Amino acid sequence: SDTRLITLQPDGITWDDRALAGVKAVTADQRGRIWIGASDGVRRWTSAGWDMIDGALGTAPIGPINALAVDSQNRVWVGGENGLTLFDRERWVTTLQPPQGAISVTAVLVDKDDRVWAGTAQGLARLNADQSWTTFTTADNLYTNHVFDITQLGDGQIAVSTSGTGGGLSLFNGTTFVKQSYPPGKDQPLTTDQAGRLWAGAINREPTGYYGRFWTNSGLIRSEVIDNAGDGANLVWFTHPSGGVSIRSAYLPAL
Repeated sequence: SDTRLITLQPDGITWDDRALAGVKAVTADQRGRIWIGASDGVRRWTSAGWDMIDGALGTAPIGPINALAVDSQNRVWVGGENGLTLFDRERWVTTLQPPQGAISVTAVLVDKDDRVWAGTAQGLARLNADQSWTTFTTADNLYTNHVFDITQLGDGQIAVSTSGTGGGLSLFNGTTFVKQSYPPGKDQPLTTDQAGRLWAGAINREPTGYYGRFWTNSGLIRSEVIDNAGDGANLVWFTHPSGGVSIRSAYLPAL
């Protein structure tokens, strides 16, 4: 399917098609630039328009770009088909390959301690200070080894959703992963709201359990969600496979 970059304008009403197809990842850095990972590589949107980053030193990552993350030093970590690439101060510094054997990086997270996590089709890897890796697989209670998405909760736990037959959601408590029986299913998009609560698709995790926010009880235009994002300002955004965007307050109770 054609995935395009559509931006909501400051009036909160008007949508603008930026005429870029094959978009797989979007993030913002500390200077307010919007980074785009697409099927043909990385670019960024600035106040002056598109910047293809053509003048950067080093070797750019190979598309499709699957994931982007920014660390506390405003360095950008790019997950692509040839591994995990670091961009720092207008340079493509290095490309690292996760240890499991699968070169393609499917998801990237920089946690609160500035540790970088890279998901692949053969497991999850955490980058250590000496550029060695700590790996996690089904032996550590991932549902499958094909990582789909990663996020960090407010309490520090790492949430990982996986793809493929038997895929599901697991939470890392600092020592090991714990499989979650609900919400079930593979390919769950993950985000965290401003209170640090996990959202898996349209299902959010609260201290008393998981609660679904669907079209039948919460005003979403569809119950099926292919991506989600907490904006840090009380709203959670959802995109749907049949088209459309739903927005709801993170604290709005179900109807």
